[in-house]
Amino acid sequence: MSAPSTETTPKKGGSMKKRLRWLMYLMIVLALVAGVAYAASWLNARRYYLVVEPGSVVIGKGRMFPVGYEPFRPDDPSTRKAYAGFELPGGIKVARGTTIFTDRVELDQALFRLLSDAAEYAMSKDTARSPDLVQRYIEQLQALPGVSIEQQVELQKLERRADFARGRQFVREAASRLERAVEAFESSAGSDGPEDAGGWADLVRRTRADLLAGPPENPPAPPASRAASPTRSVASATTTSTTSPSSRLATTATTATTATTTRAVSNQTE
Repeated sequence: MSAPSTETTPKKGGSMKKRLRWLMYLMIVLALVAGVAYAASWLNARRYYLVVEPGSVVIGKGRMFPVGYEPFRPDDPSTRKAYAGFELPGGIKVARGTTIFTDRVELDQALFRLLSDAAEYAMSKDTARSPDLVQRYIEQLQALPGVSIEQQVELQKLERRADFARGRQFVREAASRLERAVEAFESSAGSDGPEDAGGWADLVRRTRADLLAGPPENPPAPPASRAASPTRSVASATTTSTTSPSSRLATTATTATTATTTRAVSNQTE
């Protein structure tokens, strides 16, 4: 006879409960992961990115995702220019990489410093592209909303320096045109050419040389005025305005008395 079997049949109810328990644990873990991912996405969507690449700068806004960003385009059209990407002048040395900000005012401060440095460097190079680059930087600086009073004063000084640099660029362009004018006048001179072609060439050549030389370091003082001093003029005007009415009355009275006396003498004589 065979020995009786000792194996027990597993209960189906216990196995089902175990599976449900594991499924519940899995749902809890997934819910936690989803919550963490949403929180990370929410935080990232409120971050600002300042990305300094070789030769250019990009301003980004975090996406609704745990990581990553996209170009920052504010809803207000008046501030979109402030956060547009821009190129850096060649040769400038700035820290490369990505800086993350949680406050837009902090981003504005960093952008102000970076744009100011780029404008200063472009003006120091004084190349043909410098005026255009500086003008772009200044326009973007003017559009930044989070600028302090001290930075506004600094921006005004930068604007005046930029105007001076643009004026010098205009002078260089004018000198280049004058050089071509000299060549044209010299080419037109000759036995059968205009008689004053040589004179024009000399005049334009001297004008170009004066432009390139710039203003004198110690300009001559303006000539002294030959007019009377203000004190004397004021005194004369005061005396005239004070005595003119009485003098006119006295003169009129004297004239009338003289005329009366003359008529009386004439009547007695007759």
